[in-house]
Amino acid sequence: MHDYKSLLSLGDYKEDSYYIDLSTGDLKKSVAHKASTSKIFLSSIIGYHVLGFGLFKSVESNVVLSIVLLLVSFVLSIIAAIMFNKRLYKNTEFEKVELTKDEYEEFRKQVKKYNKTIVLLIILFIGMFFISMHLYLSTPSIFLLLVMDYVIFSFYLLYTNGFFTKRFCFEKYINKKI
Repeated sequence: MHDYKSLLSLGDYKEDSYYIDLSTGDLKKSVAHKASTSKIFLSSIIGYHVLGFGLFKSVESNVVLSIVLLLVSFVLSIIAAIMFNKRLYKNTEFEKVELTKDEYEEFRKQVKKYNKTIVLLIILFIGMFFISMHLYLSTPSIFLLLVMDYVIFSFYLLYTNGFFTKRFCFEKYINKKI
């Protein structure tokens, strides 16, 4: 059984999602699709906030309540990310992939391109978080809370799935039979 600790996602290449099996160093591709990040986030976090719409009127006028709600929503975002990580590779089948040297070079370039996208996404997330935090502390709103929750959720997933560490030096985890 695979989980986020044993597989490192390298992104899509030629219509398939590719992973490195960290225990064996094999390059694998998924045969079945994994769960959507946005579906799990929406079902767990937005449902919580919809329940809180009626309560939010009193939160807007009370600074202490707005900060407590902010902290509780951060904890719920991390819990949602933990649940997502547990279900991430459930019912997903993988098969080992052998690439030629040329295919591997093209694949490596594609992963490097995705890495640049991830860096830009991280910068965007940091900006979104600080702007939303500043605005939320001055005028609390459900929308700003959702933005910050999504950023916390995404950062937790990126960190625990090796996107800040292993992904940028993925070649050292691959068997060098290619």
